[in-house]
Parts: sequence; structure tokens; C-alpha cells
Amino acid sequence: MPSRGAGSDQTTHKATTAAVGQLTEVFRQDPSAYATAAELQGKLAALLANHPLLDAEGTTGSDPLVLQEYPTPFKCQMGDLRFEVLEDGARAERGHYDLVILNPWWVDKVSPEAIGSEDF
Repeated sequence: MPSRGAGSDQTTHKATTAAVGQLTEVFRQDPSAYATAAELQGKLAALLANHPLLDAEGTTGSDPLVLQEYPTPFKCQMGDLRFEVLEDGARAERGHYDLVILNPWWVDKVSPEAIGSEDF
């Protein structure tokens, strides 16, 4: 079975540019269809996940490359226009990235548990 076709920065850039363009057109056609930023984020995630350059179907990996609310590998404080990475022992929660496109090479090399782990 072939390895994932995605992975290069150019491939990810092409897919992202195409998905953002599609989202822009959809929004221009009916801006009232999206009441919140989260709805737009969800639509962008769906467009990216279904893009042929990022589609995991027919590849060695079956884990999705596009994920929402992905945990950061560090504890941090965010809010009020500030961001600070904290020490491991700090009493704080881990942050999250709103939307990520995982590197398929990395996904194929690590265990499925590591993909969603906060400790990678």
C-alpha cells in the first residue's frame, strides 16, 4: 500500500489555499449561514479533510490528518491577548490548537495513541 501522498509543505499549502478559497466563496454566497467562528472553522476543517491532497483514504494510515481542538504538548496560559508556556509542574491546563494538519510522515511513524496524546 502506498504511503500518504500528502506531507510536503507545498502539498499542504496547495490544499489549504484551495480550502480557504472555497470557504471564502461559500461565505460570500451566504454569510448568514455561519453564526459563529466555530461554524466557519468546522466548515474549513471539513473542506480540508475532504481535499484529495489531504485525504487519508487509500494510504497506509487511516488516522485523519485534519483535526480540531488538538492538544498542545505543553501547559500554557492563554487569554486577554497573552500567551505563556508554563513549566511541566505548573498548575494549569494544556492549551489546544483550533485546527491542525498533521504531517502524514509523522502520523505513519507513531502509535495511534501518540497522535492524540498530550505527551509527544
